[in-house]
Amino acid sequence: MPGKDYYVVLHGARKNVGDFLIRQRSVELFNNIRPDRELVQFPHWEPLDDKLDIVNNSKALVIMGSPGVQEHAYPGVYPVTKNLDDIKVPIVLLGVGAYLFPFNERNMTSFRFSKKSIGFFKKCDLISVRDAFTKRLLNINGFEHVEMLGCPAWYYYDYLNKPVSLPKEIKKIVFSVPQKKYFYKQFLSILDAVKEHFPNAQLKVIFNRGFVKDKLTTEDSAALYNCKLEIEKRGIEIDDFAYSVEKFITIEDFDIHIGYRLHTQIFFCSIRKPTYVVAEDCRSWSNYHTLSLPGFSGIIDQAFSTILPYMKNGFFKNAVFKTLPVVKPDMKLAGKIIDRIDYDISTNFAAFEGLDKKIDSNYLLTKKFIEQIP
Repeated sequence: MPGKDYYVVLHGARKNVGDFLIRQRSVELFNNIRPDRELVQFPHWEPLDDKLDIVNNSKALVIMGSPGVQEHAYPGVYPVTKNLDDIKVPIVLLGVGAYLFPFNERNMTSFRFSKKSIGFFKKCDLISVRDAFTKRLLNINGFEHVEMLGCPAWYYYDYLNKPVSLPKEIKKIVFSVPQKKYFYKQFLSILDAVKEHFPNAQLKVIFNRGFVKDKLTTEDSAALYNCKLEIEKRGIEIDDFAYSVEKFITIEDFDIHIGYRLHTQIFFCSIRKPTYVVAEDCRSWSNYHTLSLPGFSGIIDQAFSTILPYMKNGFFKNAVFKTLPVVKPDMKLAGKIIDRIDYDISTNFAAFEGLDKKIDSNYLLTKKFIEQIP
C-alpha cells in the first residue's frame, strides 16, 4: 500500500501512442493539482476483483480518458468487477469520450446503452467527458450531471497560458495514418496532393499504432504494411510511434498536422499549432467541433445512411453495413483540404486564433473538477 492517501487510476495505454499520451497528461494533472494523493495505476481492460483491497482502501477509483462511452461500456470496455457493489469508493470518469460510427445525428439520437452499462454510469459519482458530442450522448440517455472538460491530453503544462503559434510559412508537415484500412486509399490521395502543392516542404508520416504485426495488431496488418510501402515509394519519411509517447517530441517543431489520429490532432492543439484532422468516426469529429476548428469527415452518406442507425447493434446490423450503401470514403477530400489550408494561409490562420484561450479556460474547469475528488 502507498505511504499516504491515494487514488487507483485506470489507463488505456496498451499500444496506441495516443493512449500513452492520455495517461501521461492525466498523471501530470493529478501531480500538479492533487499532490496530496499518490497514484496506483492499473490497465482499464483488466478486472479488479483480485485488487479490491487496494481499490477500497483508496480515496477514489478514477478512469483516465479513453473512448469508453459505448453501448457495452461495462463490462466490454471497463470490466472493473463482476459486482459493481463490491466497489465501496467513489468512481470518477476523467475526460472520457464516445465511440460511434457512423456519427450522424440520427445515429446519435437513436443510440442506447446496454442495461449493464446504464448501471455502470449510474454507479459513477463524477463524470467528465472530453467533447460536446459525448456529453450530448450521455444527456440523451438520461445522464444529466456530466461536465465537458476536454481531453486530459489537451493540457500540456509547458504550453498553458501561452499564445497560439501560427506559421508564417509551411516548411514542415506531419501526417498521421488512419486506423482503418477503409481509409488508406483516401489517405494516399491526400498525401500526394499535399506533396504536389507544397513541393519544398519537409513531409513526415507517423503511425500511431505502428506498422509491425504483433499480438495487438493482427487484423489488417498486411494492408497496414502495404500502406507503409506505398509511402516509402513516394520518398517520404515514416516513423513508428507505437508504445512511445516520447516520440511526440520529435514532431513538436512541425508547422502543421494533417491526418486521421485524434491524439496527434490533440497534441498539436496542446502545443497551439494548426491541425487538420480527417474523422474516421465520432472521436476526431467531436474534438474539432468542440474546439470550433477546421476539420473534415472522411465519409459521405449513401442511400441507406438514415436506416442503419435504427437497427439494433449485432450481427444483422453488421451484415447490412457490409452489403448495402450506407457510407463511403470521400475521394474528393484531398482538394477540400488543400483549399482550406490555402484559405487559412491567406488569413494568417485566423481560424486557430483563440485556441489557446479555449484550452486554458477548460483547464481551470478541469482543475476545479479534480479538486472535487475526495
